[in-house]
Amino acid sequence: MKRWGLITTLMAATVCWCGLTHQHASAAQQYYANFNQNSVANPPELQSGNGLTPTNQPATTVGSIPPTVVYNGKFNQTQYQMDQQNPSHSYTDQQGTTTFNTDYYLPNGFHVDSREYGNYQSSAQIGDNMYFVESLGDKVKQGAIAKYNTTDLTNLGVLGGNGDGRDLIWKAYTYTSPYTAYGQANLKLAANYQSVLNDAQNSDNDSQNAVQNASAQVASDQQDNQAYQAALQKITNAADQYAAKVQSALVKQRLFNAKITKRLAASNYVAYFNQVTATSLKTANQVTTKRKQVVKRLRKAKPAQRKALMKQLKQLTGRQTQLRATVKAAKVALKQFNQGIGKRYLTATQNVNDSNQLVNQDQLDVQTAEQNVTHNVQSLEAEHAQYLKYMAIVDAAQVSPLLNIGHGQTLSYNPVTQNLYLVQDDTLANLPAGGTNTITEINPTTLQPIKQFNFPLINGNANYSINTLTFDTAGNAYFGRKESVVEAGQKSFSTYQIYKGTLNETTGAANFSAVPQNINWGGYSNQNLDYDAYNNRMYIVSDNIITSVPLDKLVAGTLQPSDVHYMSFGINREFEDLSFDAQGYGYLLTLWSPEVMKSQAPLD
Repeated sequence: MKRWGLITTLMAATVCWCGLTHQHASAAQQYYANFNQNSVANPPELQSGNGLTPTNQPATTVGSIPPTVVYNGKFNQTQYQMDQQNPSHSYTDQQGTTTFNTDYYLPNGFHVDSREYGNYQSSAQIGDNMYFVESLGDKVKQGAIAKYNTTDLTNLGVLGGNGDGRDLIWKAYTYTSPYTAYGQANLKLAANYQSVLNDAQNSDNDSQNAVQNASAQVASDQQDNQAYQAALQKITNAADQYAAKVQSALVKQRLFNAKITKRLAASNYVAYFNQVTATSLKTANQVTTKRKQVVKRLRKAKPAQRKALMKQLKQLTGRQTQLRATVKAAKVALKQFNQGIGKRYLTATQNVNDSNQLVNQDQLDVQTAEQNVTHNVQSLEAEHAQYLKYMAIVDAAQVSPLLNIGHGQTLSYNPVTQNLYLVQDDTLANLPAGGTNTITEINPTTLQPIKQFNFPLINGNANYSINTLTFDTAGNAYFGRKESVVEAGQKSFSTYQIYKGTLNETTGAANFSAVPQNINWGGYSNQNLDYDAYNNRMYIVSDNIITSVPLDKLVAGTLQPSDVHYMSFGINREFEDLSFDAQGYGYLLTLWSPEVMKSQAPLD
């Protein structure tokens, strides 16, 4: 953010020019909130007498009928978000003639003072340069002037394209705010970026080394696992051949139970013989019990029954003998297997199982090590790139120090002098007797004061205050006042009176007089008066309604109702100002939150 070269030291205490009572405050003291006489050149003060020339005839009112707009002093609040693309707004007037679309958002403040809250009162456009007056509020009566070049904003991605950069100014100043915990954390991270980045790189390097070590262990254990698998396959083949020979021998002895398995192999060898043993013993017990029953019946049997019982007893005895032989053969086969090839087979199988578990654990260790890689380096680099992008947007703005802006309602450009003019209006009402309007002429390049105009505008018992100011292409100055009318005991502001005049750059004399006609404007708040050189029309800005008239007819007093154009809205946004580019497009400054909206076509 470009600061003034001459303003190198800001005093901690705020010196308000209106509070100096022991001596007259210089123009610089009235302009700067933190005045340092050693670093600021004092511009000349031009004092003059009454700058208002009374007219012989009262102004007539143009008979146009304005649309009815709602004004309750309560405005919609738009909240923006840092973590998303904020929406574009589009508002079409109720007449269907004009549409304003979001051009870009303004920040909550340009980091001039901690009391900033996104309150902008006026704007001005000079070629590719946009100027905004930021206000800290009517109670403080201080603020700043910020300047942006639209070419810079285009190069920075704020303008142009499909409008996605519309929220970048707001994001840039929010991200780098020295007045919020969020902004302070971002600034601290940026200040310590290299140190934090080094720590993150070291941490990630350690984690990456752990990943590599764990991956190497996986490879080593997988190699061992392959060797175990090969050994298991070899012993399995031998054990399968052994099991086949055992099965063949048992089949010949009629001791093989095909109901349990059709084919004996290394994988089912132990299970088969365990099941055969258990089944045979169970059956043998059943046969023994049944044989005892037959023996008991045989003792008591009659001769005719003994033959059948003896046959049954013989069968049971044979079955018992076979079962005992089966159990004996199973135990022998199992013992020989477990003490011989089966032992090697079981050992090889266990080696493979243990190796599989080890490889699985190694792979889990790799995953854990990978999770410990924070990738903070990438996120920090991305965050810092975002910071640099935001800082480029912040640095592209030229911002004045804290100024005594008054209400800050009017910042206008005089194309003849090619300078800006700030009305330092402390009141929206009439000035007290002896009071003067203060207008400071400002260099648009440096934003430093050139001279100060001081003059009253006395009309009878009233001393008018200037709250709006604009210039035409010839350098004529204009300000406007809402005229109060009492109808049915209720005060309203149904007409708007514009005054035309000049400011003498040498003497400081002001010379204003009312134009012949006033206007039914339909507004309530006298937000601003703006001139569009492209179509030579004067625009009266109020909340939810903008009224325009052709300047030549306004000055000549020949306005007809059809010459008065109204743009009315029902959007409940506070309209602050309207500026124009060379092609006649309008730029509407709205609150809340602050936003610049561009007309879809040149205004009429």
